[in-house]
Amino acid sequence: MKKFLLSCFAVCLAIISAFTFTGCKDQDSFKLAAFGAFPPVSSVNANGKLVGLENDLGTYFANDMDKKFKYDIMSFDAMLAAVASGTHDAAFANILEDRKTLYDFTQPIFSNSDMLIAKFEDTLLDGKSLAEIKTALNGKRVGYYIGGVQGQLLSEIAGVTAVNYDSLSATVLALNNNQIDYFLAEFMITASGHIVKDAFFENSDLKIIEPPLLDGEVAFLVKKGNKKVLDSLNSTITRLKNDGTLDTMILGYLG
Repeated sequence: MKKFLLSCFAVCLAIISAFTFTGCKDQDSFKLAAFGAFPPVSSVNANGKLVGLENDLGTYFANDMDKKFKYDIMSFDAMLAAVASGTHDAAFANILEDRKTLYDFTQPIFSNSDMLIAKFEDTLLDGKSLAEIKTALNGKRVGYYIGGVQGQLLSEIAGVTAVNYDSLSATVLALNNNQIDYFLAEFMITASGHIVKDAFFENSDLKIIEPPLLDGEVAFLVKKGNKKVLDSLNSTITRLKNDGTLDTMILGYLG
């Protein structure tokens, strides 16, 4: 009897160890690694819940997989690492060539542009071409709050001091307090060319500088080779595009 109990105990330990080393991933859930600081695509409400397009699409993905939808909100770098390690199924990010070594991307959800934000009375960059804007930024302090591509973009502009903040509100406060001269923000662009702005920008003394520093596309990324999840996400996205649901969802954030 004693040997039997010891054997059972050993088996239990082996099972626990196996779950520990595989990260105890919940096979009944679709797990999203979320940034939560890119309104209206991804933000956190007063109750600490994820809201926005990212959350809406995550719910569709999970429903089509017949799974529960779960998410964890984390920093941008941690979000990418979570997908690469396999603890989370997907994340929402810019399609970049250097990311394709670690991730596979779904078809694009929408186009986006990284644009500078200035105080309304600041006319230094008004009416300038992209090349002229980059020259004029020499010696300026430029904030950003998303990370990844924005930090890299600013590092490539001669003479710019890039300052990273953890949220849009912190970045705006820094600009208003003259701690930075401009900041870089990312905006959704609809098929008709509308810039989807957070409601904050409609009632502030800030303005968007055009042309954008960078145009791109945003999609969901999965761990490289995770074909099952990738195919499922693409199937859902295609359906939502074909029946007009995705356009309706995006346009719903215009107001």
